[in-house]
Amino acid sequence: MGNGHAELDMRPMRRKIGMMATGEWDGKVDADAVATYQKSMSDFYGEEKAKQILIDGPAHAIIFPNLFIILQELRWSVPVSPYETYIYYAPALLKGAPDAINTMRLREDEGAYGPAGFQLADDIEVWQRNYSGLDARMNEWILMSRGMGNESWVDEQGATVEGNLSELNQRTQWAHYKDVMTGKYS
Repeated sequence: MGNGHAELDMRPMRRKIGMMATGEWDGKVDADAVATYQKSMSDFYGEEKAKQILIDGPAHAIIFPNLFIILQELRWSVPVSPYETYIYYAPALLKGAPDAINTMRLREDEGAYGPAGFQLADDIEVWQRNYSGLDARMNEWILMSRGMGNESWVDEQGATVEGNLSELNQRTQWAHYKDVMTGKYS
């Protein structure tokens, strides 16, 4: 996307398997609430457009320098010193969705990002270790090579696309950050 912005575009994979975003709620939310939500989407957008939106799902993007759109939530980081960064997080709720759906989304986010969460804690650990490696000038210990060497192409919007399981978005962000910090854009 340029200028340090990047997106992990999951639409091609989701379109291939045809799983709608609401399929991730199976067994977690009453089926009537899911049906109500899907119907309201169809009523508003039309059946085909609603199905496309639900299959494509939410974004997973980096907006340089510090905003992350991660599926159903926002995360932003605020550096306060060379050795300390505050990380903020806000879940997104679906306007007009049945309460059961938004309650489930909140509970899942609490489980992922709460103090004993299964997602944010390990992300922060990785970031802390990256910073330690950079501080020790041991850049070869920081690997963000997943997907390198895979086939890549430029799509119709001019964005570089790499296959599944790529860290292209992180490499893009950090390469731009390096250019900004070394004065390439001054």
